[in-house]
Amino acid sequence: MFLSDLFSRCTLLIVVFLAISTQVDAEPGKTETANQLSQNLSDRRAEVRRRAAADLSELGYESIPAVPALSAALKDDDAAVRSAAAVAISRIGPEAAAAVPNLMLLLKDQDPSIRERALIALETIGPGAELAIEALREALKDEALDNSPRAANALGRIGEPAIPVLIEAMRNHPNVSTRSQAMMGLRALEPKTRMPIPALAAALRDPYGFVRRHACWVLGSMGADAKEALPALRQRLRDENLLEQFEAAEAMLRIDPSAAEPVEVLKSEGMLREYPLYAASALALVATEAETASPVLMKRLDEEEAPAWSQAMAIVGVGRLGPKSGAPAVPKLQTIARNGEGIYRLLAAETLVTLTGKPDELLTVIEQELLSPPKSSERRASALKALARLGPQGRQLAGKVIPLLKDNDWEIREAARAAMKQIDKAPRAADAPARVGQPANRDPYFTPTAAKSTPFMPQVIIRNIREDRVGNIWFATFAGPIRYDGKDFTNFAEEVGLPKTRVFSLLEDRKGALWFGSITGGASRYDGKSFKKFTEKEGLGNNDVVWIFEDRDANIWFATGNGVSRYNGKSMTNFTTKDGLVDNSVYTIAQDSSGRMWFGTQGGVCSYDGKSFSNLADRVGRSFVNVRAMVVDRSGILWFGGQEGAFRYDGKTLTSFTSKDGLLDDFVGSMIIDRAGNIWLGHPGRFPDNTGGGASRYDGKSFKQFTQKDGLGSATVYSMLEDRAGNVWFGSVDAGACRYDGKTFTYFSKVVPPLLPPGDESK
Repeated sequence: MFLSDLFSRCTLLIVVFLAISTQVDAEPGKTETANQLSQNLSDRRAEVRRRAAADLSELGYESIPAVPALSAALKDDDAAVRSAAAVAISRIGPEAAAAVPNLMLLLKDQDPSIRERALIALETIGPGAELAIEALREALKDEALDNSPRAANALGRIGEPAIPVLIEAMRNHPNVSTRSQAMMGLRALEPKTRMPIPALAAALRDPYGFVRRHACWVLGSMGADAKEALPALRQRLRDENLLEQFEAAEAMLRIDPSAAEPVEVLKSEGMLREYPLYAASALALVATEAETASPVLMKRLDEEEAPAWSQAMAIVGVGRLGPKSGAPAVPKLQTIARNGEGIYRLLAAETLVTLTGKPDELLTVIEQELLSPPKSSERRASALKALARLGPQGRQLAGKVIPLLKDNDWEIREAARAAMKQIDKAPRAADAPARVGQPANRDPYFTPTAAKSTPFMPQVIIRNIREDRVGNIWFATFAGPIRYDGKDFTNFAEEVGLPKTRVFSLLEDRKGALWFGSITGGASRYDGKSFKKFTEKEGLGNNDVVWIFEDRDANIWFATGNGVSRYNGKSMTNFTTKDGLVDNSVYTIAQDSSGRMWFGTQGGVCSYDGKSFSNLADRVGRSFVNVRAMVVDRSGILWFGGQEGAFRYDGKTLTSFTSKDGLLDDFVGSMIIDRAGNIWLGHPGRFPDNTGGGASRYDGKSFKQFTQKDGLGSATVYSMLEDRAGNVWFGSVDAGACRYDGKTFTYFSKVVPPLLPPGDESK
């Protein structure tokens, strides 16, 4: 037995060493392509250099030999070349660490979108970007959209050396998303450290609910190491909000399963009545409470029609019960592992290992997720992480993992390396870079769609929804424009010449032409026969187009990352802060009954009367931040919303609405007005995990809230539409689309995603 195991171990070592040691040598044809593109980055013609950088970004792993040339291109005189080079480096990931010094210089670029791409590249490089810690500290002050949280992401990926900066950001940063992201970066640190615990305990008093929520998660994940935070968590048990109580109680039990106070809270009448599944899942952490938790968990696991998220929570809870109390769930878990969908199969299979000690079901699921048929990058990465947790018991799948060490997706490569390290515990320098950090949160912007046409809505981010004149529903998604004809969902990316990534905005103009706005790709017009692109080359102010609007004179307006652009059918006119615009990051556009144009931006709200701009802050005596949505109601009154709630402005008086007035969440990301005059407000949820959101409806007197608890498909509402039949559509980040007919919700995706551990609903 010993000799057989030794032979197997040595064979595995040899195979892995050969695979990894040769991974920097790409196939002859592709290496030549990468080398040629590297040479093109030195061409005197800017358009050739731009194309070379863009093509390299498509090669992924095969573009590793081009890192030196791409690094040099980060200092190119042409902004488009710098931008494309940063994108290419971000697609390479950890192997592009040599580009860190020039990426640090790029963090001072005048273009905020280029700075963002540099931050993303540093994030993907991970621990190899340690040299950039001080530069990232400065980048935390970047006021452009998402750049500050991106800097926190990058610091979190660097790992332990960045702890002091992350703690500082978590304590003092004015941006809520940045504080939250710094906290999540601390959660992913390995090895664990007690250094952040006092700051995390202090974060339990943060005025924003999702920051408090993340603090509970992080402290709970630290287990017994976080005991000094127990007094602060105990204070949260006294909160009036049951969900706040739950979060604190679960965190306390993960730190100290013998604690009595959280058990009392979880077994209280109100908690068991309102949130029995949540309570049972947390009580399963306490061996003596198995009798209370088990019936609730087993019942939910057996409910065929139960929402997918609740089944996932039940699976986790059953795993916490342990082999003895969880044994009755084994047959049901086997059924889910064999016949379930995606991540639920994996979750059930991992729980079976906990309960039975046998890895057979899990190995089968992992192999299927990796190979047959090809899965999304996220699902493959999840399978590899499960294999890493399984350790040496997964040695038989080494042959399936080795090819992934050269996958074009850097996260798959990192997950494969981590899995190989755990499959065979012997240390090998060739397995990974010197410092191996935790994988960053997946960038959801590039989730691939399923088939070209399918009866199911692909689970992609939906940023905008429109209905055309013949009744088709169009979705602007991060996988391209998708049309629903009442039967099938069809991705039109290839037909209209758009890449299958990051379409943000949609418009059907009065002539029937469809307009699409994308990130990095500018705008596109499609009349059913021909396709025309509008980019910076054609005069557009910026290639990031997040909103498109047609005014009463048939001018097309584009909200971009560098001001607003107006197209009159012949030429483009651009407006920026130099012309009086309040901020160059523009998110939404509206026109009131007098013809005045209104713009919602990162830095506030302003209007344009055809001659000059006027800042609303000067009229009402207060400023606004991160204004994402704007509509004009049938009375001509302007409504807008953003990071600080919703606002109503009648030309004289400003009225604000927040969660204190009944709004579901203070962050408003979208707005529509239905035929009855109700104002619908979409809440995208809490950064970075996009949970805790939903929708609010205002009838002029009070708000009605819609969440997953009410049947909404996702806790992330990014876009809305009322169709001609009076149905309200919701677009999400993780559940595709769902439709509400006034009574029931209809889902259009195969799987509705789970609700992550619940959080504060009131901030």
